[in-house]
Amino acid sequence: MEKRSNDEWESKLEEIEDVLLEEPPKLIPLMLMKDIHLITKGEVTGKEYVFDGGGSIVYVDEEDAKIMLNKVSGRSCCPGSVGSTPYFSIAR
Repeated sequence: MEKRSNDEWESKLEEIEDVLLEEPPKLIPLMLMKDIHLITKGEVTGKEYVFDGGGSIVYVDEEDAKIMLNKVSGRSCCPGSVGSTPYFSIAR
């Protein structure tokens, strides 16, 4: 077994402390408003989010949620309705 110097151990301890002191991401519960199975990647964080049909709720990083809440479809969802509809809303 290779011996480690105190400097190496101190360096590893500093790395661990840095990770522990990081602010955890704020998560926002988003609900999928379309009846589809959707796998999407957050534009800011690159995290993958999986929504399993209309009404499914996934906790999304706040930075990704800001962008996702602005996504709308180009078509109306139902015959007779007007305008585009959002893909996501904040779940309450």
